[in-house]
Amino acid sequence: MRFYTFYKNPESFVFWGMLCYYLALPPTNIVLLAFLVPLFWGRAVIDSKECPLKNRYVFLAACLFWFPSIWWVSYPHPFCFLGLTALVFVLSLFLLLFFISAQVFVHRFYVPLPLAMPLCWIGCEYLRCSLWDGFSLCALEHAFYKTPVLIQLASIGGQYLVGGAVMFFGALLVSTYYWEKSNRIPRWCFLTLIVMIFVAVGVFSYSRIAAVNKATLHSPFLTVAALQGKILVKPKASFEEQCKKFQQFVDVTKYLIDENQKPDLLIFPETIYPPCLYEFNDLLKPEDDGLTSELVSEPFTVLEDYVREIQTPLLLGCCLYRYKDTLPPERFNSAMFILPDKENTFCRYDKHLRVKFGEYVPYAEYMPEQFRIKPISSETTQGHRQVAMYLKTPSAECCFIPNICIESSVPAYIRNQVWILRKEGHEVQMLVNLSCDGWFRFSREIDQHLAANVFRAVENGLWHISATDCGFSAVIRPDGVIGAHGGRGQLNAVIENVYPKAVLSSIQSPTIYQRFGDWYALICLEFIFAAVLYKIVSQILTKNKSSANI
Repeated sequence: MRFYTFYKNPESFVFWGMLCYYLALPPTNIVLLAFLVPLFWGRAVIDSKECPLKNRYVFLAACLFWFPSIWWVSYPHPFCFLGLTALVFVLSLFLLLFFISAQVFVHRFYVPLPLAMPLCWIGCEYLRCSLWDGFSLCALEHAFYKTPVLIQLASIGGQYLVGGAVMFFGALLVSTYYWEKSNRIPRWCFLTLIVMIFVAVGVFSYSRIAAVNKATLHSPFLTVAALQGKILVKPKASFEEQCKKFQQFVDVTKYLIDENQKPDLLIFPETIYPPCLYEFNDLLKPEDDGLTSELVSEPFTVLEDYVREIQTPLLLGCCLYRYKDTLPPERFNSAMFILPDKENTFCRYDKHLRVKFGEYVPYAEYMPEQFRIKPISSETTQGHRQVAMYLKTPSAECCFIPNICIESSVPAYIRNQVWILRKEGHEVQMLVNLSCDGWFRFSREIDQHLAANVFRAVENGLWHISATDCGFSAVIRPDGVIGAHGGRGQLNAVIENVYPKAVLSSIQSPTIYQRFGDWYALICLEFIFAAVLYKIVSQILTKNKSSANI
């Protein structure tokens, strides 16, 4: 009897929606279940008028979703389980915020459900992806990353618009289910409107995909090889173990050259080069920190000699120590680009968005030295400069920008990165992500990261290349089609042709999202804050009135 009572309560629809949400996301990827999520949640919002929705059950449902979805957070170190628990708690609050604001809009302000649900969803997702560098993995729209025709709206409003569209269609169907006879508009007219919207979105999506296909037929191209490793990361690994990881990429490169598959650009993953690089200014010298000139110059010399030997431009991840005016030096997680035909052609990008507690501890600089908590890997300094890199071949010329690790999962950061360089006169045509997913044991994280990369390509209308250690290296077209990708847990060289110039002219880059960003999502967030403030104030007034009557 209790089960039957719970089944009739709106909380049960929240739980069923979360189950569909979990199964729709990669790697399970049962795409159709993503469309059931707003159906269940729409019914929960509507039914909560008669039977108030209990917030503790909503929070519990969110926790039951987030724990298995991001369990990989606990893999790098035993203490990471504490971080996992805190992260799950914070992420679950966003679902609670969604239901609270949706109920206020629908039952207090009488906003139609098809408008209230997407508004609240977009606002909450924007807050989740923006607050404190953001966490955008496991978004509902990521369920469609292998179905390009369903995600082209991201070129207009980013990934939030795709999730909002799913909520909109689901809310329309729920509203049709609760259709009242007193409505002046017949139900069949309402269903016809839904079909017409679906058709319009489909025509837009197919036209965009067709434009990219047409552009790649007779356009100049360059060949890119994104390498993928299979040796998992060991915390505090020895130098010999790091050299073994690097050697697997050297062996794959040698195989490609021996088989006459030499690419125009070779990409190694994040922090894969074993020796640390050093950079000095005029104030400090290597001897000031117990180093020798040979130790400082040798890593650069080895890289230069290797690139000259393979005669292929190389982009790889490395660690760099920069000595300014005081000790200790700053440590950067960097992407280094080396050309084979010139002297001292090292072009470097330093990672900006660092992993909390992995690469730095927030506000650790304000703590006494004896109580300071150290990050899991090594303390990393934040980079501040966006860098455009150029590659010119006999057949094509390409301007690309690198990003490292989690930076590709934050929509606003990649959009701003491209926009800043475009204003400086760099017409960016390709995004390159260097990652090390070897911390996460080939878990769901590598599927979630690949899905995020697909949306960065569609949002910005650019090619997206990812070279990932123990993840999925991939070449993604501007329409989100994955041209090629490696296998799970395999050593691969993902080779694909990239058509930079033709794609830019065919889809009229920059995209609408690239031009205008997340302005509409920010407006949705402001409406949510207003709804929550209204609920808090009304509850306080109701409580004070009850106390006065007593």
